[in-house]
Amino acid sequence: MKKKWSDIIKFAVVGNILHLIVSYIYTFDESKSMAVSGAILALTVTIWLLTGFAFGIRPDRKNEVEMMMLSLVSILPITIYLIACQVLEGLSNISEIQHFSLFYFLGTPVLFWNKPFVLIMNLFGESNIYIQLDINVAVVFLIIFIGGYLGLVTRKYMSKNELTK
Repeated sequence: MKKKWSDIIKFAVVGNILHLIVSYIYTFDESKSMAVSGAILALTVTIWLLTGFAFGIRPDRKNEVEMMMLSLVSILPITIYLIACQVLEGLSNISEIQHFSLFYFLGTPVLFWNKPFVLIMNLFGESNIYIQLDINVAVVFLIIFIGGYLGLVTRKYMSKNELTK
């Protein structure tokens, strides 16, 4: 049990660090080119897909529940920030300076994490920003789960082929 959680946390941390590195690199893009945005989005999706795949293909026994746990743990930090942003923004009895501080404390990490998804978010410019951010997190959850499931299926297929040899 302890090893399972250790593996889940290790893969979640690696995926988040790589995601943050891509977000950081993307902040230096001055061109605002659609091609660069598409490449960054593809890189981010690939990182999360490979994180899930690497977790699923490992030889120790894994199942769909563990893929779900990896997906949940991977998005847990940004989900906490996102929920806090959505709840605290609705406070009407705080001053303008408190709103400003609240944005820089909670809103900035959320926007930074979602930076690679700008290409998708631009498609829905008129919708609520929080709905877009929630969708981004849900997409990452699904990508990790799909990657993990593909790794699990690949491992089962490879072990089945080894048994038939």
